[in-house]
Amino acid sequence: MTGATGFVGTHLVRALLGKGHRVACLVRPGPNLKRLDGLDVERLEGDIFSVERHRERIAAADYVFHVAGVVKALNAAAYDRVNRGGTEAVAGVVPAGSPLKRFVLVSSLAAAGPGVPGRPVREDDPPAPRTAYGRSKRGGEEVLERLGNRFPWSIVRPPAIYGPEDRDVFVFFQWAARGIFPRPGRRDARISVVHVEDVVQAILLAAERPEAVGRTYFAGSARGWTWPEIRSALEGAVGRRLRVLPAPAPLLYAAAVLCELCALITRKPPLISIDKASDVRRRNWECSIDRAKAELGYAPKWDVAEGFKSTYAWCKQRGWL
Repeated sequence: MTGATGFVGTHLVRALLGKGHRVACLVRPGPNLKRLDGLDVERLEGDIFSVERHRERIAAADYVFHVAGVVKALNAAAYDRVNRGGTEAVAGVVPAGSPLKRFVLVSSLAAAGPGVPGRPVREDDPPAPRTAYGRSKRGGEEVLERLGNRFPWSIVRPPAIYGPEDRDVFVFFQWAARGIFPRPGRRDARISVVHVEDVVQAILLAAERPEAVGRTYFAGSARGWTWPEIRSALEGAVGRRLRVLPAPAPLLYAAAVLCELCALITRKPPLISIDKASDVRRRNWECSIDRAKAELGYAPKWDVAEGFKSTYAWCKQRGWL
């Protein structure tokens, strides 16, 4: 498994161990390794570009879960190197005719791109990624599609993911704790968000169900949510009214330009990019989960009201807020 020390990966490791699987994780030295402390896993040292050294171990695996990727990078080449090139590197060490039961790639709704207003994006829609990140994730999917029948694979595309240990959507909880709801997108937009436990459910189903071979699935919540509904869910979590702080498009793009200029100096990925600003201004980031429900039996447990409340309580308990 790759990405085991990341947000989704850590939750997936725990779920696999809970099902009685033996888990081997490709890991690099670093502070995130502490996320595996106390977990009975085999640690394979290296990264996705040195995975060749573990070819025999991977060839003997029943399942490969490729979760590693980048959501922030300096430029399109950096996104592509990891999200497409990394998938190619990991998939490339699986020999044809291996006993592998499933190679599961965790991709993103961004690989499909946004939908038209009033209609959730579906898996059969032609992919139309709008950003460098989305194109790189779509590139990773194309790697598996090109492999054809070399080994069985499935793709899971989550939208924005939240839950315990998340650091991205967590920003909204930080603002909410101060009584503020920053609204970066249009008021009439519809957005799919998903709790990490539901994403893990979809990943496991994609690995286990024979119907999932060669198929792609969205793993979202039961429906899309508007920004006012997300604000209401946050208010329920923190127990207070939140003052809306809208981010007009000119201000959002100006902040993105400034962040990108700073990134040129610091050589660190920008907090918000022009691509990301464009993304959040789209009117429809809602995905349909009908295929996952029908073919996999996927049944998301969390809606945003209960999910945000549970996540906020976890953050408070752990001293994050």
